[in-house]
Amino acid sequence: MTDAQQFKDVVAYIDALAKDPTLAIVSKKMAGVALGITRPAIAARIKNGSLATIEIGGAKHPRASALISARAQELSEITIIREFLEGIAARREVVTYEPVMGLLGMKTDNPHHRTKIGILLGELSRATYYENGILLSVLVHLKKPTGRSRPSSAFDKLIDEFDLDVPNVAAFIDEEIEEVWELYANKTA
Repeated sequence: MTDAQQFKDVVAYIDALAKDPTLAIVSKKMAGVALGITRPAIAARIKNGSLATIEIGGAKHPRASALISARAQELSEITIIREFLEGIAARREVVTYEPVMGLLGMKTDNPHHRTKIGILLGELSRATYYENGILLSVLVHLKKPTGRSRPSSAFDKLIDEFDLDVPNVAAFIDEEIEEVWELYANKTA
């Protein structure tokens, strides 16, 4: 990535911004929220040059355009996952994290990738919940050598987030899978 565009002070930056809105910046905190990472992680990205910045009076600030690009990428990734899971649902199947993550070149042994897939699946389930009353990510299960598979604990957080009355999580997961399968079986019929 190229070096940060530099301005000697805020006035010089504001003058340039008035002529070129693509120079807009956001706070490090806002960048962290947008990218789903901590403020120190944002600082690290700024330091290593992997996050585009604007330098004003010697301080580097994340460029809004970098976050816009990251959001567009995230939405594209959610679409890829959604289309894959809709196909899984239409076939009345469940899937483990590995093939879902593989769609995006992610690895299950990478903690950053595991965090990111959780964020993407959460956002996807929020969308499908508001659209159809279902949590599509219920189809993505942890790999288990034996016994019953189930979604990760992040799925339980979605249940809490929507304040769903779920006295038995295992039974809810079974019912939700059936609802998802039924919805997508009807969409492809």
